[in-house]
Amino acid sequence: MDDDNRGIFLVGPGDLQWAALRRMVRSIPGLVVAGTARSGLEAAQTIAVDPVDFVVVDVAVSKRSMPALVSSAASGEGLGAVLVLATVYGKNEIQQLLAGGVRGCLCWQDLSRDSLEQHLASVAAGGLVLSRAAAEALRRGLVRAPPSSGNALALPLQEQNLLSDLAAGLSPEQIARARGPGLRTVRRRVAALRLELGAPSQFLLGARAAQLGLITTGPGTIVPPD
Repeated sequence: MDDDNRGIFLVGPGDLQWAALRRMVRSIPGLVVAGTARSGLEAAQTIAVDPVDFVVVDVAVSKRSMPALVSSAASGEGLGAVLVLATVYGKNEIQQLLAGGVRGCLCWQDLSRDSLEQHLASVAAGGLVLSRAAAEALRRGLVRAPPSSGNALALPLQEQNLLSDLAAGLSPEQIARARGPGLRTVRRRVAALRLELGAPSQFLLGARAAQLGLITTGPGTIVPPD
């Protein structure tokens, strides 16, 4: 791969829609189509030989092979950041994809050359991205039944602790040192929770969680290290 260009690998059915996506990618300066495949296994095998920066995967493919693709990306085996592309996302599907390590969820209906370029730049900077339609699908998926007791959302204890720590004013760096997970893991969880809860920043995420009744501020949070 040319050092001046970023490579993107496309994993999808190869129909006219995906042909249009290839043309869109080629129109973005500094971005090249490094390869295409119709299955996650084929993509992983190819990318292991020739590393890329981004992988855009059809949502139908992701259901079968996303764990293996994301695992390869996390292990540094040449697979770049994984983004999923779909026409429609199922209930809670976006939350599951983000929790599994996907760095972005995009929709065909609001995909354009400019939006794709912006999404890839955000992911390259370490962020998580949702297209406008994907964000709306995420909000619809977050409609839950009223709580029978306690919190409106049944968050895992690990996420409750993270939100409580943020509400207490701790930074991701302090949480990583005190709780044990690596800093990148903490930042990824914070980014996913921001998207899920609609918090404009990590500094307001704890307050947003308390507002929604997901946590109670007070005893139980860790003490910031000196």
